[in-house]
Amino acid sequence: MRFMAFLLAALLAGSCLSASDEPVRTDGSRRAADDAASPSPAPHLGVSGDNSAGTSAKTKGSVDSTYTELAEDACEDADSDKDEEWTVQKCKGILGYELIVSEGDLRQTIDVVSPAGKKSELDLWNVVSNGFSTVGDKAEWRVTKKNGKSEPFALIVRYNVNEDPDNTEKITSYLTVSKITATGACVTDIVKPSKKANEIARTLADSARKKPCLGPKN
Repeated sequence: MRFMAFLLAALLAGSCLSASDEPVRTDGSRRAADDAASPSPAPHLGVSGDNSAGTSAKTKGSVDSTYTELAEDACEDADSDKDEEWTVQKCKGILGYELIVSEGDLRQTIDVVSPAGKKSELDLWNVVSNGFSTVGDKAEWRVTKKNGKSEPFALIVRYNVNEDPDNTEKITSYLTVSKITATGACVTDIVKPSKKANEIARTLADSARKKPCLGPKN
């Protein structure tokens, strides 16, 4: 199980996917946001179940959004240490990709594993924030189709962070945008909370491959 001793579930009452209507867990589980990583197509992002192909929401042109689960009960335990309180879980992605959710010291991050087995560390707990954190319950993959072949080129994941230890109710809910290329994956943009955050994240994702990787914050 993933250790949420600081009760992020209760803290996220004010954080949401689109900025206002994200359901909040109250069962003390790892993630307070039932919503996924990122934007919902039109209906609220409420994809249920888990399948290796993900759930696709078509958008304009040849680009689609496909969602996969990051919720704890939808992923597979890969490693853990109860004494040191860290866990690693494997979550199904799309088209042979996997997402690895690691948690330690009440902080979480994600690694992207390609179909060939290459692991890319997004290093969210350094690149986005080193505050207490959880990732969203879903990942949004931006996928393009060329000559009948689908290929993911970007990933959007919500990152909920408590950056003020003296105020545990204050949560900042970022959207992280990462590019996916033949050589790996890395974070290219961080979107702050706003009513248009989902739209902004998708726009940034669609040009992510042209951008450099963000480094750790000082």
